[in-house]
Amino acid sequence: MAYIGKRPTDTFPATNAIITNLIADNAVTAVKIAENAITSRELAANTIATDNIADDAIELAKMAANSVDSDQYVDGSIDSAHLATMLLN
Repeated sequence: MAYIGKRPTDTFPATNAIITNLIADNAVTAVKIAENAITSRELAANTIATDNIADDAIELAKMAANSVDSDQYVDGSIDSAHLATMLLN
C-alpha cells in the first residue's frame, strides 16, 4: 500500500505475531487448541487430580513395576482362573 507522507507506525509486534497481552481472558477454548498440542511440558506440577482421569484410562503399560500391592486388590477379584494350576493343588 502506498502512503502519502509518513508511514503509520505498526501497532503489532515486529513479527506481527499475537502476543499474550493481546489475547482476552478465556478467549482460547479447547476447540481452538490443536490436537496433541499440549504435552506434559505445558502442564503445571500437580494439576491433574484423580477426578481428571477417566475410568479405565490408565493401562498396564503405564503402571510402574510392583506399583500394585495385595492390599489394593478388590475383594473377590482374584479367583482360581487367575492362579497358576500348581498353586491349586
